[in-house]
Amino acid sequence: MKYTKHNQKEVIMVKNTKAMSQIVTTVILVVLVLVAIGIVWGVISNLVGDSADDIDSGAKCLPIVIDATAVANTSTTAYDVTITRTAGGSEISGVVVNLFNDTTNSGLLDLDSTIGELETETMNVEAALLNANKIEVTPYFTDASGNPSYCGTTDFNF
Repeated sequence: MKYTKHNQKEVIMVKNTKAMSQIVTTVILVVLVLVAIGIVWGVISNLVGDSADDIDSGAKCLPIVIDATAVANTSTTAYDVTITRTAGGSEISGVVVNLFNDTTNSGLLDLDSTIGELETETMNVEAALLNANKIEVTPYFTDASGNPSYCGTTDFNF
């Protein structure tokens, strides 16, 4: 069987197409591996970053202790709340309280106070709650996005 020049070119082109196919396959595999590495990196960096933020806020909250030392009912739904902060910790962004009676609670009420170390403050709280007998006090920090990061809660029965 004789091959003409025309047929020899076709045979050479078929061999070149096979070689080109292997190169394209290799490039596609390399691109897929790089995309997979990017996805894994994104997930891991988000997990590590979120954990670091949680550790930071937990460390800031650890030395902060704020207690309610007195609560007096001044009207049907208003209370004078005296809070005291111990020494330690950095400056806080604020304090929220939650008043309770035997059946319900007031929800979180922001005292608009940045009580300093070793300070005692008395504030009037409008709670819309009758016969309160317990209060929970929670200091908080504001995170980088402006959201409150709450610290440990202390409670006081009165």
